[in-house]
Amino acid sequence: MFKNKITVGLFIYFFVFSFFFFISAEAKIEVVPLLDLKLGGGNSYFEGESSSFGGNFSLHLVPAIRFGRTTTLLPRYSAYYSGYRLAIEIEDEESLYQQSFDHTLSLKLIQEILPDFKFRAEYGQDTELLKETKDESWGDGLYDYNSPYTNFELEKKFPIGNGSSFLLGGGMRLYNITYPNYQSLSSEIGLELMGKNVLDNKNADVFINGEIFWNSKYFTHWKFTHTRSDYNDQKIITNSGEYSNEKRNDRISNFTVGLNFNPDRKYYLGFEEDGYYKIYSGIDLVFKTKTSNQNHFDTEFLMFTPHFYSYNQVKFIPSITFKFVPGNTNVTLSCNFSFKNYPDRLAQNTLGEYTNDNLSSQSGGIMLNLSSPINERIYVELGCGYKKTSSNMKYETFYQYNYSTADYSMGICYRY
Repeated sequence: MFKNKITVGLFIYFFVFSFFFFISAEAKIEVVPLLDLKLGGGNSYFEGESSSFGGNFSLHLVPAIRFGRTTTLLPRYSAYYSGYRLAIEIEDEESLYQQSFDHTLSLKLIQEILPDFKFRAEYGQDTELLKETKDESWGDGLYDYNSPYTNFELEKKFPIGNGSSFLLGGGMRLYNITYPNYQSLSSEIGLELMGKNVLDNKNADVFINGEIFWNSKYFTHWKFTHTRSDYNDQKIITNSGEYSNEKRNDRISNFTVGLNFNPDRKYYLGFEEDGYYKIYSGIDLVFKTKTSNQNHFDTEFLMFTPHFYSYNQVKFIPSITFKFVPGNTNVTLSCNFSFKNYPDRLAQNTLGEYTNDNLSSQSGGIMLNLSSPINERIYVELGCGYKKTSSNMKYETFYQYNYSTADYSMGICYRY
């Protein structure tokens, strides 16, 4: 609570200071409204079984306020609703939900301190609502959560000659996650989840990122984030199944590196006057390590597992986009391959008996998206995807570890 008061106070102080500075400098104020609205529908399939067709929409509203040439204030409201089932990862497991509604309200300040040197500060709140069954009311979901956050960031651009440049940034993000409806009613999943506020946690991210623009054809980007996550009420479970006085804390390191390539070459669709297309491609590699001090005591099989939530994960994400001219139609094909291993956790067979193999899982997905303009503001968007997840965990009483999902969506997007 004290940390939150400090971060909110710092943000308000900087905002008020900047406001009076702008007034005293008689800066020219300009409002640029930005709107992205998408309405549509879609369906999903879990293990070949169809969900009911559902509507979806997304809204991003940003009335950008510019104070002269060096300062921008960005109030933002974002909302996303999906009326069909989605596989969402909760507490490092996989769960299936019927509908979801997310929204974010935030205020962001961008200040150019010096040429090519920017400061960003943002304060906001994320809220996610989940419905597991059709007869469940919005706001009553077990895994609904609220997440107020504060973000500070510095960014500097360095020219390195021959049209190349290097962008370096870094900062901190502080946020809490609270689950207002969560209370475990069963000891079968694990003793560590007994209680009322056992999933609530406080988090601090420290990050550094960079981009190298080698030339107009390609650039490299990377980001390293280290997260400290402390749980308010989740006590550590001992090997005898008792609670210790120590609370759970997790440490997460996430490193992403990618390369984007634009050859700036035209591929003609016959004669030159018939039009052409360009190809844009990219690839990202993600390395993630999570270390948790929380253990697990299986009350059904009387099995103790140390560092239950610790894992290592690698993701491989290639993508390619075809841009057709004239028409400005974009077709994007992307894939996502993931490999996860739990070094201290054993897999179980279909009866729940523990094996000698460490728990591991693999997933692969492919997504195809098409965006085509009707006019300069209205676009038609189509999308479809397929994902398959497999694991050596065969005991699926509480969570699904082996499954396939597919989905499709269509909609109209308005951008202003």
